[in-house]
Amino acid sequence: KYKDQVDFLQIEQIDELDKITNGEWWVEYSYPLCMYTDYQLNLLKNKMASPCQIITESAITVDADLNLIPCSTFYKQSLVKFGKDFSSYSEFKKYASRGKYKSVTEIMTRFARGYMFMDINEKLREICRLFRIEGTYVGSETIQVGNVNKTYEVKFIKPDGNPKSYLVQNVNTYAFRQPVELMENIDKVTEHIRGKRPGRVALHFHHTADRKTYVIDGDNFWRLTNYIPSITYNSAESSEIIRNAGCAFGEFQMQLADFDITQLHETIPNFHNTPDRYRQFKESVANDACGRAAGVQEDINFLLEREEQGSRLQRMLEAGELPLRVTHNDTKLNNVLLDKKTRKSLCVLDLDTVMPGLSLYDFGDSIRFGAATAAEDEKDLSKMELDLHLFEVYTKGFLEAATSLTDREVELLPL
Repeated sequence: KYKDQVDFLQIEQIDELDKITNGEWWVEYSYPLCMYTDYQLNLLKNKMASPCQIITESAITVDADLNLIPCSTFYKQSLVKFGKDFSSYSEFKKYASRGKYKSVTEIMTRFARGYMFMDINEKLREICRLFRIEGTYVGSETIQVGNVNKTYEVKFIKPDGNPKSYLVQNVNTYAFRQPVELMENIDKVTEHIRGKRPGRVALHFHHTADRKTYVIDGDNFWRLTNYIPSITYNSAESSEIIRNAGCAFGEFQMQLADFDITQLHETIPNFHNTPDRYRQFKESVANDACGRAAGVQEDINFLLEREEQGSRLQRMLEAGELPLRVTHNDTKLNNVLLDKKTRKSLCVLDLDTVMPGLSLYDFGDSIRFGAATAAEDEKDLSKMELDLHLFEVYTKGFLEAATSLTDREVELLPL
C-alpha cells in the first residue's frame, strides 16, 4: 500500500523489503534529533525514528539504498546492507556486537549523549551566575511537578557558610508565546505583593545585571526564583486544606486590589472571554471536521442552552458593571504553597497566566478543581461530582481574605 507514496525507493527495493519483512515495514523520516531542544524531543517522542535509536536499540536507520548508517546526521557513513548482510533483527544483533558497526556506534553514542544528555549542572551554574547568585554551586535536582515548564532546585553554599536553594525554570515558549511580556507581568505583581507583606514569605524573581527577570539562551528562556520549603496538594485531603487554599487566593485578590491594571499585558488574548469561546465552539460544530458531532448532540445542546448564562459575566464586564482586576487564571489547589507543619497558606505560585480579568473566574476555576470529587482528567464520569461541603469551606476562606470584593462580585460568586 506504500508503493504509490514512496518515490525515493526503486521498485526493486520495495519488493526486496516486502520479501524480507513479509510486508511488515513502513517509512519514517529521520532527523538528527540530538540537535533539537528538550521540548521538541518530548513532542516527537515515539513519533519518528531518531539517530539515538543507537542508544535505545529500538530501531535501525538506513539510507535510501537500504545501507545501514549509524544515524541520519552521518548519512554518508554507510556500513552494511539490509537484506544482504543481515535480514532479521537477530542477525543484526550479532553483527552489531562486533566489528565496524560497534566501533562506529560507540563513537556516535558518545556524540549523541554529549548533545542530548549534556551535564545540566554546567548550564544551571551559568544561569545562576547571570542572575548574580553568590556562593558555591553544589548541585541540582529536577522537580517532578508541573506539565509545562522544566524546573530545577539548585543548591548553593552561601559566603556565610549556610546552605540555600533556588528554583530555576526553563520556560516552555511554545505554550507561552510572549515570555518577555509574561515575565514583566510576573515581576510587577510579585514585587507589589512583596511590598504588602514585609517579613513574610513571598515569591521573588531574581534580576540580571540589566534588571531583567529572564535569560534568553538560544531557544531557551530561563528564570530564577527563591525556593520556599512547603507542601502542595493535588486534591482536598481535608476541609482545612481547601479552606486555606481559599484564603490564599482571597489574599491574592486583596493584595492586588490597588494594583494599576493598565501595567499588565494580556498575554493570552480572550483567555476567559466566554462569548468568544462559544463562537469558536459553534464554528467547530458547524464544520464537524471529524464527523463526530452527531454522536455528542446531547452534550452540544447542553452547552448551547447555557450560552446566555455562560456569557453573562463577560457582558457585565463590557458594560462596566464588574471591575477588571489582576487575576491568576490558574487557581488550582496545587498552585498554593502550604506550611509543612501548620498547613497554613504561604503564597500562591505558577503566575504564568497572571493578567487582567475577573475575580469571579479565579473563584470558579478554584471550585472546578478543588471541590470536584475526582481528578480533572478522570474518564469515568460517574466519579465526578461537585462536593458542596468543599464548595462552602473554600468560599468561606476566600471571602474571609478577599475583603476588597464588591457586593456585586460576592453576589455573583455562584454564577
